[in-house]
Amino acid sequence: MMRIFNVFFLATGTLFLFYSCTVKDSGKSNSTSKMISDFENFNYAIDSSWKKMMKSDDLKIDNMARLVEELQLVDGSSESELNALSSEVKNLKSIRYDIATIKDSKLIDLYDSATNKVIFDAKEEFRKNPNAVKYQIINQLISEIQLADDSVLLYRKDYDKQVDVYNSFVKKNRNELKTIKEEQSKIVEYSLFRLIP
Repeated sequence: MMRIFNVFFLATGTLFLFYSCTVKDSGKSNSTSKMISDFENFNYAIDSSWKKMMKSDDLKIDNMARLVEELQLVDGSSESELNALSSEVKNLKSIRYDIATIKDSKLIDLYDSATNKVIFDAKEEFRKNPNAVKYQIINQLISEIQLADDSVLLYRKDYDKQVDVYNSFVKKNRNELKTIKEEQSKIVEYSLFRLIP
């Protein structure tokens, strides 16, 4: 009888130990899955915000190029001024910051200054030529360019907001992430548009 009791006790203990380990492993696995999922979601949010901002900026540059082309077709426009302006527009994308270089605020200032100059000069060419106002496409392009330019700050704020969430998550979970993620080089903190004092 005692032998049967010992066998029963041993079997029950083994089952309890196995169940306990399984529950612990399951909890750890769920926690790991959630961390990976959060990490990927935060990265996706940053990428999505950046792409929206660049799409808007690309469209603004394309519209500036189109505006210059349209102004060149209007009688009374300055050919030399518009040719110079066309070159400046074409140069914009080559001096634009990217997701890695926004840590250098001088690059952002340089790009913003160049963009503002092109917009100002294009509007000046529009104002100087009384014939330009007659064309609906020119008026529409100026409106769209201004709207996109007014949206720059909103896009940058949204991007910074996504980066703040991600960077905070990485700081809090860096050690755990390093053990989970094989490509540790991808666990980086992103730079912000706003200046950190």
